[in-house]
Amino acid sequence: MNETVIFTFDFSSTFTVTPPEFCIKHNSNVVYDVTPVNDFLHVELPIELPITRNDTCILEVERSGFDSINEQLLRIDKVAVDGINLKKICYSSKFYPIYPEPWISEQKAIGKIWPEFHYGWVEWGWNGKWVLKYQTPIYTWLLENV
Repeated sequence: MNETVIFTFDFSSTFTVTPPEFCIKHNSNVVYDVTPVNDFLHVELPIELPITRNDTCILEVERSGFDSINEQLLRIDKVAVDGINLKKICYSSKFYPIYPEPWISEQKAIGKIWPEFHYGWVEWGWNGKWVLKYQTPIYTWLLENV
């Protein structure tokens, strides 16, 4: 048995030449195709979730379009499920950056090692993947985490 919930995202961006892009995946399936964010973008995604207990689901926003030269910033201003703001939960999300070259090689050369992921990042200047894991049934998970 499944239930349908509406995930809502508000994105914004700043950039000098080309806008940042993103796509959204749910459990590795693309649910929102690659889209540029020229200024502000509101996205509503109906997603079917199993009602079974303790299924782990993964929501991903893959940020792309960074050319390693020009300034770009993509932000998630809001994430909600059926109107319930997940701001507090976003602090436990992870962002896995794709560090740009030659910058990351220069950082390694001077002994600076950057982590594989960062907790709570919802503003991204680099390409990478934002990951939010949650459990079903989602309303039980929300009660325990919001």
